[in-house]
Amino acid sequence: MSHPTATSQPHRTGRPIRVGYFLRSTGFGGMERYLIVVLQRLDRKAIEPILFLHTTSDSPREQLLQTFADLRVPVFEIDQRGVPVIETNGHDQSHRRKTPQAEASVQTASGFGSAITVAKTLWWYWACIRRTARSLRPHRLDAVHFVAGWFPCFELAVLGSQLAGIPVRLVDVIQEPYDLALLEPERRWIVRLAGRSATHVRAMNQQMRRQLETQYGIAARKVHVLKGVIDLERFFESDNSPASDVRTSLGLSLDARLVATLGRLGEYKGNDLFLQAIQALQERFPQVHYLIIGDGPLRHELQAQASQLGLSRQVHFLGWHDDIPLLLRAADLFVMPSMKEGGPYVVVEAMASGTPVIATDVGFVREVMQERTTGRIVRSGSVEDLVAAMTDLLEADPSVLKRMGLAAREHVRTTILPEPWFERLLSIYSRITPGVS
Repeated sequence: MSHPTATSQPHRTGRPIRVGYFLRSTGFGGMERYLIVVLQRLDRKAIEPILFLHTTSDSPREQLLQTFADLRVPVFEIDQRGVPVIETNGHDQSHRRKTPQAEASVQTASGFGSAITVAKTLWWYWACIRRTARSLRPHRLDAVHFVAGWFPCFELAVLGSQLAGIPVRLVDVIQEPYDLALLEPERRWIVRLAGRSATHVRAMNQQMRRQLETQYGIAARKVHVLKGVIDLERFFESDNSPASDVRTSLGLSLDARLVATLGRLGEYKGNDLFLQAIQALQERFPQVHYLIIGDGPLRHELQAQASQLGLSRQVHFLGWHDDIPLLLRAADLFVMPSMKEGGPYVVVEAMASGTPVIATDVGFVREVMQERTTGRIVRSGSVEDLVAAMTDLLEADPSVLKRMGLAAREHVRTTILPEPWFERLLSIYSRITPGVS
C-alpha cells in the first residue's frame, strides 16, 4: 500500500499549514511509532510540522531526538502537562520559565478542601494555560495535534492552544480513558473543559468513543473512530533474512518453538501474568522458548520474576529490536496479555506477519480479530484463561497454526489495511486556511 502523495494532502496557496504535535513519550512503543509514521507521510509543501516533546526517564530520549532530527522536525521541550519549558517571544529569543509556585498546591490537593487551596490550584491552572498560549502564539500554528496516548492528558495545553487562537485542536486518545470519578474535583472540571474545547477527538475503538461521550461530555460529532494501524507494509514485504536466523542468533535449534510478546514493559501490560502462565506450562511444554520484545521500567523486575520462577533458560528478554517483522514472523504464536489498551497495534502487526494471536479482550482486539479463525481472545487478568488458550494452540497440529496465521494475514490485508485513516487525519488538518489564527 503506497503512502499518500502530495496530491492527496491538503494544498493551499501561500504558506503550508503549520501543525504543532504534542508528544509525551514513555518509551519507543506504538504511540511514538504512530507519530513517526504520520510525520514521514506528510507532504512538507502542504504541511509544516513542529514537535513539542516531553520524555520520561524510561523514554529513549536521544534516539527520539535523532529520529525527529532526521525527519527535519524542530523540537521544543514541554513539561509533563504540555506546558512549554522554553518560552519564545517571536524574535529568536527564548528563556526558561520556572514552574509557578502554586504547583505544590496542585500536587497535594485532594478534593476541594479549603477555599484557599482551591483558589491556589485554579490560579496555577490558569497561569499554565496563559503561559502555554504565550509560547504558542509566535509559532503561528493552524492546528495542534495532541498525541498523549491516554486521556486526560495535556488538558492545560489544550486550553492554552484555544486561548492562543489555534482553530484546529485534535486530541488523540490511544489508551482507554481514565475513570473521571477518580480525579480530584478541580482537575475534573478542567478536564471536562478541555474535552469540550477540543475541536476533534480521535478514539481507537467504539467503546472508547462511548466513554468519551458519556463520561467526559464530549460531543459525538467531535469524536472520530480511527484505528490508525501504522506502517503495516513492512510486515507484508518479503525479507531476505529467513526466520531461522532468529533461532540461530539465540543459540536454539532450528525446530525450537517460539512464543513472542511485544511492547513496553510497564504497568497494565500483563507481562507478570504472562510469566505465571509460562511457569504453568513448563511441565507440558519444556522445549518452548519465549521472546519478550521491548523495554521499560519493569524490565528488571520481570527478569527477577522469571529467575525466581525458574524460567531463565526459556524466557529471552530481547529489549527493543530493529527488525520486529522478522521476530514476529519467526514466532509460532504471539501473545498479548495487556490489562488495558486502546489498540493495541502489536496485535495487528503480529497478524500481518502471519502469526496466530492470543490476546486479552481489551481495546479494539475484538474488532480486529476473528475468534478461533485468527487466534484466541481471553479475559484480561486471567492466568487460567491464558494457560488454557496457549495449551490449546501449542498442542494443535502445526498445520492448524499455519492456517490461523494465513487467515490473520489475509484479514489484515483485506479488512484493516485499506482503512483510509491517514487521509481522514489529513482532512481534519485541512479544515482551516493557513494564517487565520
